[in-house]
Amino acid sequence: MKKITLSAVAVLSFLPNILSADGFTLFSDAKFNGEIRPRYESVDDQSNTKDKANAFTVRATLGLEANILGINGLSMKVDGTTVQPIGGEHYDSGSNGLMYDKVVDPEQTRFSQAYLQYKYGKTVAKVGRQVINLDNQRFIGSVDWRQMMQSFDAAVISDSTIDNLTLTGAYVWGRAAVSDAPTADTDSVILNGSYKVTPMLKVTAYDYMISSA
Repeated sequence: MKKITLSAVAVLSFLPNILSADGFTLFSDAKFNGEIRPRYESVDDQSNTKDKANAFTVRATLGLEANILGINGLSMKVDGTTVQPIGGEHYDSGSNGLMYDKVVDPEQTRFSQAYLQYKYGKTVAKVGRQVINLDNQRFIGSVDWRQMMQSFDAAVISDSTIDNLTLTGAYVWGRAAVSDAPTADTDSVILNGSYKVTPMLKVTAYDYMISSA
């Protein structure tokens, strides 16, 4: 199997404040973010009779992050992401049924993140759809190799009050995978603790209790 991948990322941000009348603050310190990532992948799997895949796609994300209600530490973030083929679909996306080798970058548009966050000192709590990347992302990650990132509907608490120690706990009730399949229900608990012993050594203990709802 041969794979060739080319990608480029452009990120723009600007910082307006959005204020309502009479001094009441709805949004403040608002930050808009945008990303455009074109990607080319070629797959020639000679173990089957399908045609060689040539997938030229682009990912575009537009988001907003802002403090809300004037409450110190309380903020929100919303990202919308679309994945579109350029020049037609000359690959099997996993759902289009075309007789090409597979590249799982289907055409789709969705909210990739939409969460509330509260930060107190070095403790952060998030509730809603969000990207979760732990350690080397072997078990829990955004699978950012693909165009549409994987995200989770979850409540997450992370604490790094103690120097070099990071503790993360999460309850996950939904998983939006890289494909265009509907969000999968789950009933999962994630526990992760890591301690940085030296710049070259980190010790991690974890328990990922992953299950269907």
